[in-house]
Amino acid sequence: MTRVLVTRAEPEAWATAKLLRARGYQPLIAPLTKIEPLEAGLARLATMQQAGLVLATSARALDALEAYGLNAWAAGQRWAVVGERAADRVRTLGGALAGPPTQSVSALIDVLRGLAAVGPMLYLAAEDRRPELEQTFVDMKVCVVYAARATGGFDDGAQKMLVETPPQAGLLYSRRSATLLAEAFALLAGDVADQTIQTDQTIQWLCLSEDVAEAARTAGLAKAEALHVAQAPTQEALFVCLDRFFAVKP
Repeated sequence: MTRVLVTRAEPEAWATAKLLRARGYQPLIAPLTKIEPLEAGLARLATMQQAGLVLATSARALDALEAYGLNAWAAGQRWAVVGERAADRVRTLGGALAGPPTQSVSALIDVLRGLAAVGPMLYLAAEDRRPELEQTFVDMKVCVVYAARATGGFDDGAQKMLVETPPQAGLLYSRRSATLLAEAFALLAGDVADQTIQTDQTIQWLCLSEDVAEAARTAGLAKAEALHVAQAPTQEALFVCLDRFFAVKP
């Protein structure tokens, strides 16, 4: 059974692991970030009136709202989101979707450009984020409601797991995850006398996009031949890429 490294924060890590098991893989869970709702941004959000359109590029923004008790606020808004999980969170909280979720931020930008006047837009953002939305819509309000805090590398349990059962594949969802993984493996190599894991030779990395693959190359995580890019920036496409490489039929 192919061992696949998952370094996403919880609860995404466990949800991804469940899907991997269903496809015949053995997930190795070793989160390198922890999601933290940001009280200052959420408190500010609670004082805001209804926006013309609220944007969320991750379900984590909706999770932060619920954690802070802003369900009623979310239910009164009209939303445009990236990803099916974010769309599901909007529906659960009682909000209205302006349209189907997009698969990427660039696709969301295209949709927003095509909309008729929607009134003021509000972006519920992460502390660490890419700038495309804000660069495109300079008049948009931004409220930072969560942060993905780096854990500082693999914990003791993850180190033991990775040395005893080295992964054969790993999933890369973002540029930051590629950078954090490169740093974590460098720390692991320094901590373990027998450097069992050589990331540029033994692990095949499945990347959500070419941008993520470029970050992995730049960070020194892997050479080009060990990087495989999904055909679309979705988790399902990432799994299909994994299945294709390891010749697994889900």
